[in-house]
Amino acid sequence: MTYRQMEEKTIVRLKIVSSNLTPKEISAAIGLRCNKSWRPGDRRGRTIIRETTNGWILNSGLTEASSLEEQISHLLNRLEPSAEKLRALSEQESVELSCVIYASASPALNFSKSTIDQISRIGASLDIDLYLIPDDEV
Repeated sequence: MTYRQMEEKTIVRLKIVSSNLTPKEISAAIGLRCNKSWRPGDRRGRTIIRETTNGWILNSGLTEASSLEEQISHLLNRLEPSAEKLRALSEQESVELSCVIYASASPALNFSKSTIDQISRIGASLDIDLYLIPDDEV
């Protein structure tokens, strides 16, 4: 997809990166299956870059047309039963709530106390990448 063909979309996912645990071990530790994973030496997408760590990603489970708030809420609710296990894992590994937004205008980036509390309960950092698309290209 070229830049001119970009559409507005939002991607929310939980990302765990580990030098010690394989994706299978991460799944076993928290009791959830991932949507995507990688191991050291795997090629990153269509690039020539090779991964140096293990990685585990769980998508929000909603469409990319769903709002940021909806996707975050849905994902955090899915993670709630594993909150303690994720928190324990976050003491040793990188646990991140990743939000990627492609939009024609800056969206609201405010989070309720409840959302912030849920993110904190699982021991995750919050990463937001915002890519603005010129109006004439949407």
